[in-house]
Amino acid sequence: MEQEKLNFIVNSVTEFYSCTNEQRRAELNDILVQIQSDPSSWLYSFELLIGNYDSSCKHFASSLLYTVLHDSFDDVAFKANEIREFLVNILTNSHHTLHFAVYNKLTLCLAIFILSTMPDIWANPFEELTVTWSTTPELLMKVLSDVAIAFQTIKVPLQQRNLVKSTLLTKSKAIIDITRTILCAPDTTPTIQVAGIDCVENWMKLPGASLEDWQHVFFIVLENKIDDNVTCSRLITVVSENKEVRAYPKFCIAFMEFLATKLTPRFYDNIKMINFNDFEDGDAEMVLEDVCSLINSIVVFMTNIVDLVVTNENYHARSLPLLTQICEFFSSISNFPQPFPSKETFSDIPLEFWCNFRDALSCTKKQEVKQAFLKYFAQNLSYAIVKMSLPLRKEMLSKQEYEKFETYRIHRAQDSITLYDLEPEETINFLIKSLILSYQEGDLIKAEAILYLFDDISDYFSDTEKEHIETFLRINMEFLNSGGVKSFNTYEEVKKNYGENLMNSITKFSYLLFSDGYSDDNMIRNALGIGHYFLISHPETTSSALKYMLGLVERQHPSLLPITDTMIGVCYTFFQNEDLPEDDRIDAMKIIGYLLSIRPLEFVLQSLDTLVLPRIQFLKRFIRGEEDISKYSGNEFEKKVLFEIKVIAAIIKTIQKKNKNIESSETVINDANGRTVINSQTQRGYKKEPSNPEILSKTSPVYMILSEFAVDIPLLLQKFYTNESLMQRLCELLVSALTSLKEDIVHFGELYVNVIDTLIYVHTRITSHLAKHFIIVTSRQEQLYPLIINKINYWFGKVVEGNVTFTNDDDIVDIIDLSYHIMRKGSIMLQSSTLQSETANFLRSVAMICILTITTDNTNAKREAALTLKYWAKCVRDSPTGIIGEMVRSIIPQLIPPLIREIQSRYTSQNVLDAITDILYTIFTLYKEQTAEVFNQMYPGGCDGMIGQIFKTPGTMKSFQLKVGILNKSVKNAKV
Repeated sequence: MEQEKLNFIVNSVTEFYSCTNEQRRAELNDILVQIQSDPSSWLYSFELLIGNYDSSCKHFASSLLYTVLHDSFDDVAFKANEIREFLVNILTNSHHTLHFAVYNKLTLCLAIFILSTMPDIWANPFEELTVTWSTTPELLMKVLSDVAIAFQTIKVPLQQRNLVKSTLLTKSKAIIDITRTILCAPDTTPTIQVAGIDCVENWMKLPGASLEDWQHVFFIVLENKIDDNVTCSRLITVVSENKEVRAYPKFCIAFMEFLATKLTPRFYDNIKMINFNDFEDGDAEMVLEDVCSLINSIVVFMTNIVDLVVTNENYHARSLPLLTQICEFFSSISNFPQPFPSKETFSDIPLEFWCNFRDALSCTKKQEVKQAFLKYFAQNLSYAIVKMSLPLRKEMLSKQEYEKFETYRIHRAQDSITLYDLEPEETINFLIKSLILSYQEGDLIKAEAILYLFDDISDYFSDTEKEHIETFLRINMEFLNSGGVKSFNTYEEVKKNYGENLMNSITKFSYLLFSDGYSDDNMIRNALGIGHYFLISHPETTSSALKYMLGLVERQHPSLLPITDTMIGVCYTFFQNEDLPEDDRIDAMKIIGYLLSIRPLEFVLQSLDTLVLPRIQFLKRFIRGEEDISKYSGNEFEKKVLFEIKVIAAIIKTIQKKNKNIESSETVINDANGRTVINSQTQRGYKKEPSNPEILSKTSPVYMILSEFAVDIPLLLQKFYTNESLMQRLCELLVSALTSLKEDIVHFGELYVNVIDTLIYVHTRITSHLAKHFIIVTSRQEQLYPLIINKINYWFGKVVEGNVTFTNDDDIVDIIDLSYHIMRKGSIMLQSSTLQSETANFLRSVAMICILTITTDNTNAKREAALTLKYWAKCVRDSPTGIIGEMVRSIIPQLIPPLIREIQSRYTSQNVLDAITDILYTIFTLYKEQTAEVFNQMYPGGCDGMIGQIFKTPGTMKSFQLKVGILNKSVKNAKV
């Protein structure tokens, strides 16, 4: 019978490996899995391993033995002596003839056996095996290494695992002696060395391994393999990944000494011997892979401990000289004299170390330590200019290399921030002097790299940098006026990047140019002049220059006045250029609008006649069907209509002057005589009254524009409400007007309400965006409350009644989001004592819409509904009595059942569950009588489980959350 089963196993394995029929292989695979799971099958592994069977059968046999030892050792413990004897004998006698996969599996089997029997059954396995395999040290090293590997995955109770771990750590000194003896033997072979290295590596990975105990043999291994980058990288990584490495300062310093005096000098010499000029396209990354790996492992180790070295003064006498040597190595790597990434691919690796080192130096109180290492950061910044410089010719880098180079530049720019954090004054001085030198040399490529570095520190400038900023703006303006950019013969990207880097830098500190006590007309003039230059001189920088100028002029500073005429003319020329992208033309018009906003009203009104009136007249003709469209081809007419509306929106957004006090929402207008009129500053929360329409019609450009256009908007809606693009442009225009007019928008309240009323179900997303802005601006305008709340109730009421067909599935999400916005931003209106009945109706509609949505399969809508209903619960908590309280009582029977079903659903997400918990707790604690009635209706026979506890004894919010969580978890864990 046993022979029959043995034959069955052999035949099944043999057929499996020779079979090509997929269906039959699947059947055979199932058979082999069943054999492997049979608790008695392992008994045949001995015969299969020592018998005359092919390698596939032996491999399956070793897998059978491995599985039973790893998964079910207790079931075979009674055969421990037999298993040990078999494994030791077969490895001793046949290790040199076994197939490699079988050999590996059997050494793992013995490793697991040792771990499972130590220390009770087999007390001294390592000592015994050392004697037994004294003539086969590579086998001994292999098994010792596998013991450390197998410990990570061995399946034993925690108490036994701790005992085994303690035993291993106790015996680690013996393993260290064994390993050192074998590795230092004069007859050590490469095979033995590899096995010994694996043993050292894996034992040092054991949890709790003492690095100081392993220090000597670790350095022996590293020194023996000092030219093997891959092995050194592996071993250094073992140390870096040790979570307790910082607890061994003596080991860290000894390791730093090894790195500084032995490994890095030799390693760098080997790097310099590489013939980088032989690299073809794409070769560098592959050829230098092991070099990068070793550099990275050294960087990771030093990054982990550098703060310890800097702060631990007890070891400074020994550690700081070593740190200096390692910094020399990292500096050589960071600034290696080959271009990245076509020739070298490793100079960015030390960046993490330099950043951590910077942080450590920033925290030290010993200035002499900081000063001693500053030169390395300065060197990095100096060489970064060279390393980050664009190639002389674009074709010198392939497309992939260029993408890597751009990423490299982003990371390498950290060098300027790193030095700036330590010495801001010196950093700015160095970059400005380098920039002046590059201008003197006429080297635009170098200047572009310097400006890239300058851009990264510009974010951190303060008013203390005024002198530097003034110099920076002046030298750049002088260089541009000298024709240095135009005369430099290079490819387009260089000039484009140069201009964008320069303008980006100025943009970041531009707020300083317009701040009180800092403003300087010459500085502002230079900043504007730079933008003007790139706007008119280089087509490749037009878009960037327009955005740059827009950022400057939107501050509406009086210093802009001298250039308004020039810039308005230039920008209008750009605006009229139909070959430019539409966004650029709109940006040009926005600049015109901001510049007009600081001019006297008379001039503004004259400009409106040119800029706005013709466009409004065109739109009127379009709306009324009076425009001759035969002169337009294809969709040109529609594009023109959309563009003209966008232009008017841009003017509306920019032409009205804002108060320079950013925290205030006040507007500033120019009176009929050109004088600036500013409303008196008001306290936060103060309600500002709208201006008189008669005054606005004479002083507010935006009011005039909207008044002129508003007459035709109803007809526009009537004829074109289904045109999504047109309606989106209209809503954007109306949002711009809201931003500019603020409380004065009340004069157009009916217009806005009618637009929203017409579009809310047709273009829900667009319209809800407009409605949100409208609610914010009118939140304190009581004269509009009745109009707004009645329309809101009408909009949401139709959704509840089911009389709405949305265009998109997610339109309901926008409706729910709008309701949430109304509850938050329109709370003053909702709390008005004269509107409590209307507010109750609105809250009823919100609750019903959310409840209907929570029960759908639309995950996005379900989440939005739950979160909105959670805020709804807060609103009703604030008004538990009166009309709102009565409303809640009336809908509780409709609220509770679907919410209870949701918390009993395995598909309810955690954020939805949390929101529902909050809602139910509010209802259960504030409306106990109605809750009890619903419970009796849902469970007429009673319910003593967790549901019953939730209804009857909600307790505190914390306990209620726990109960709901337990209930939901039990549903999710239940078998389907």
